[in-house]
Amino acid sequence: MSSSVNLTRTNANDRAKQEAITSMDLVAIMRAYISTMIEEAQGYKALIVDAETMRIASLLFGRTELAEHNVVHIEKIEQDGKSHQELKVGRDNITMLKRELKSPRYQSYYVFFTNLLSSVHLQELAEADAPKERVMEVKEFYGDFIAVDNIHFTIPVGVKNDLFITPKPAGSSLSTAQEIEVNDRFVQGLSALFLALRRRPVIRYQRGSDACQRLADSLYMLTYKQQYQVFDFGSRSTPIMLILDRKDDPVTPLLTQWTYQAMLHELVGVTDNTIKLTSTKWTYQAVLHELVGVTDNTIKLTSTKIGTKPLEIALDSRQDKFYRNRLQSICCILIGIEPLKMVLVSRQDEFYRNRLQCIFIGIEPLEMVLDSRQDEFYRNHLHSNYGDVGNDVRQLVEKFQSTSEKHKNVESLEDMRRFVMEHMDFQRLQGNVTKHVNIMTELSERINARNLMEVSMAEQELANPATSLTAAASYDEITRILRQPLVLAKDKVRLVMLYALRFESDTLRVRQLLDFLLTAGLRDSEPKLFAAVEAVLKYAGAAKRAGDLYGTRSIMNKARSMFKGLRDVENVYTQHTPLLTATLTMLSTDKLEASNYPYMASSQDEAMAYQTAFKRTPAREVIVFIVGGSTYEEAKSVAEWNERNPHMKVILGGSAVLNSDMFLNALSGNVAAGYSSAYDTDSLR
Repeated sequence: MSSSVNLTRTNANDRAKQEAITSMDLVAIMRAYISTMIEEAQGYKALIVDAETMRIASLLFGRTELAEHNVVHIEKIEQDGKSHQELKVGRDNITMLKRELKSPRYQSYYVFFTNLLSSVHLQELAEADAPKERVMEVKEFYGDFIAVDNIHFTIPVGVKNDLFITPKPAGSSLSTAQEIEVNDRFVQGLSALFLALRRRPVIRYQRGSDACQRLADSLYMLTYKQQYQVFDFGSRSTPIMLILDRKDDPVTPLLTQWTYQAMLHELVGVTDNTIKLTSTKWTYQAVLHELVGVTDNTIKLTSTKIGTKPLEIALDSRQDKFYRNRLQSICCILIGIEPLKMVLVSRQDEFYRNRLQCIFIGIEPLEMVLDSRQDEFYRNHLHSNYGDVGNDVRQLVEKFQSTSEKHKNVESLEDMRRFVMEHMDFQRLQGNVTKHVNIMTELSERINARNLMEVSMAEQELANPATSLTAAASYDEITRILRQPLVLAKDKVRLVMLYALRFESDTLRVRQLLDFLLTAGLRDSEPKLFAAVEAVLKYAGAAKRAGDLYGTRSIMNKARSMFKGLRDVENVYTQHTPLLTATLTMLSTDKLEASNYPYMASSQDEAMAYQTAFKRTPAREVIVFIVGGSTYEEAKSVAEWNERNPHMKVILGGSAVLNSDMFLNALSGNVAAGYSSAYDTDSLR
């Protein structure tokens, strides 16, 4: 019976994987791979992974879901029945796996690698396993990248991503050992992506970027020369792989974001679909659940007195009017207050009587997981703007209150049956309401505290090429905002950088804005931020960029930018469109110049053959990879592109998912390295 069930699951996984490959759905492909891997062996299983693969898999499967597949133990291979080993191919992992096989702790091993395994490594593993013969199977499963969502992926390299953003000191070598090492990691991740998608793309890259050209050359050598047969998938369609440099669009990662997913990353920070909220306001119900724990509507209060038993209190919103009316009320929380002995008598203490719902306690940041597969509200609002999300959160609260009222009266057996059937949905709705109310509270606090509404209006004006700005008028507006005490140093810096990029030729006013920051003491108080301002033109000035960032290099681009400004802007906070959208438009219409984005080929004839073929039949699939990192705003643009253009499917990747803090930190990296750009006119050229 179990074997037939397993066969059914395997067939279902195979079908799901084929459907996902056809649609280029990254999450579905990765989930199908892992499901197939887990079901290779019967019985209870341990899953042993390296740190990076743990991160990749944890975004796709939770522990509860793995337990349903009889995975009863999970550990990292770095730590010293049946066991699954899922590993990224690498010298360190091979060494650790050999050590494990020489002293095996499990009855059998099913070993899976997330990329191509060389014959040399396979031979080493065979020799390590020979004395005990515990390895039952060795397979390659191509998942050496993080699927952020179905069209967005990253090949994470940690802080080494800064290597591609931090301007190099004059006279430094074009490529360092670290850059070559990171390039190899990109090749591993992208080749695994090609194998997972069953596609070998034609490669184009941004001219003028050493990193892009190096990566394009390495990928071409692997997929067209060294491993030609491995990457030959027959008659399947040939996509274009477009390798871009982050410096081509330095504006997008500098902007305040106003769509839900992008806002969360910009204002709070999203790491592996997890956020940490530090707001000083929480709902009454959320605080009870997070700090005390609510089980079946019951909490246990523990006294600080030794030997005192926990006090159990039932919380029934149907019978407790105070609790029912304050489920979503905002609690006042004072951070970091030490325990204090007090006598609290509400009859005598008016302040206490009026604030019974307030909680005084030290609190850690509240960690929340945002999974669009399981959270319908989040899935439906990933790309919704701030105002729409706020309105829909209010409707979500009203729906919850209505549901609470419906469950208030349980009198008959039919009422009980209905309540039991709907209980899980009710609990899920309750958790969702609490989560998104808390998130919106956090976002609102940060926006108000930083005066981001006004700051963002100025940012959007500077970023939108359709606006008819003059350098003088924009300078006056920027200096007015810079004088406001509520505006944070990093927001002032972002405004100055956006001005410098937009009006790069106006060196006098750019210099005056730098002087303003210098006079305000920013160079001493925030040296890294000040260094970022100085570095931005060295990194991404007009001479460094291949694309037409502001639509000023041709009459057609100017007209297109103006037309875009007249028709597609939803509101003043979403005027900006990433350069990537214009690049994809040119690619789809065969207007992306080969002189700026050449084809990677072994000869000029081969490059011309590619160019002729795509002119005759435009690419129906495109993989974009941004060296230096992508953004959630660009992911939103790609999602919208796919909806509008079913003839050309695009997926987006990068070496990180950037927000402005990450971008500023990378730009100022030379300060940490002991190098500081000179504060002189040269930094403005």
